[in-house]
Amino acid sequence: MKLEEYEPRVKERLSEGRFYHSQCVAECAARLAEKYGADVEKARLAGILHDVMKDTEPGEQLKIIEQSGIILTEAQRRNTKLWHAISGAAYAEHVLGVSDREVLDAIACHTGGKSGMTVLDKVLFVADYISDDRDYDGVEEMRMDAESSLEEAMVEGITFTMQERMGERMTMEPRSIDAYNEAVWILEERERIKQMEGYEIAKNAARLLDEKKAEDIVVIKIDDITSLADYFVIASGRSSTHMHSLSDELEEKLKMRKVEPLRVEGYRSDNWVLMDYNNVVVHIFTQEGRDFYSIDRLWSDGEKMKWQDICNED
Repeated sequence: MKLEEYEPRVKERLSEGRFYHSQCVAECAARLAEKYGADVEKARLAGILHDVMKDTEPGEQLKIIEQSGIILTEAQRRNTKLWHAISGAAYAEHVLGVSDREVLDAIACHTGGKSGMTVLDKVLFVADYISDDRDYDGVEEMRMDAESSLEEAMVEGITFTMQERMGERMTMEPRSIDAYNEAVWILEERERIKQMEGYEIAKNAARLLDEKKAEDIVVIKIDDITSLADYFVIASGRSSTHMHSLSDELEEKLKMRKVEPLRVEGYRSDNWVLMDYNNVVVHIFTQEGRDFYSIDRLWSDGEKMKWQDICNED
């Protein structure tokens, strides 16, 4: 059965507003799926179906859950707001005839989350928070988060829901905490890798500048004090010609390592070249330019690293 065949059957079970929300979630899920590599049509189908039991009386929801052989945990049984996701997956499978397990699993966890969520699970989970019909404090920030990371949006969404439920002294679902923890761990690991990549770029830049006889090389770790970058690499050339030679050589050698600058500024300047490698910014000065701009002093709150030790690493 195609999406177009499911829509009328979903529509007849929902209020006009709820069905419109389902349509919005379907489109949002499809867009996120395309962005993050999930199956677009499965995402759209899960979006249309995800709230199919939302307007159904709790007693009927519980009945289809039990008839489907699903045993609720104590936290789930006490949290009736989770039932529509679980009963919705059961209804989609046993009444509507949906057989795709990925779609059914995404529907079942779209409200509470769980550990080990797939990309499709996360896509539907986030789409339900940020679909076009949503209008609540913080939704725009969550939409911005979703453009860069599903996990970032999940953390914000789960935090929002947990605070709301705790404020009402309602039961917390342990699986939501599992989903939150795993999203945080993924974000922490990405940050660790990002830091490592930045460190490697800074280390290579310092080594290459040293090989080309740059003077007074300084590496400053600045990630704790600014979002501009993770590291500054600062060096001086003996003259304007030497400064430009350093920047040319550095750009060429880093390109050989598949590292290219986002931008290079000041190349026509006589006293400062800036090379932006996203999480590493390299400043190459003449001594006169370095004294004038005082970059070292301006960023003295950063962690000044011993670049000789960095360069001597294996």
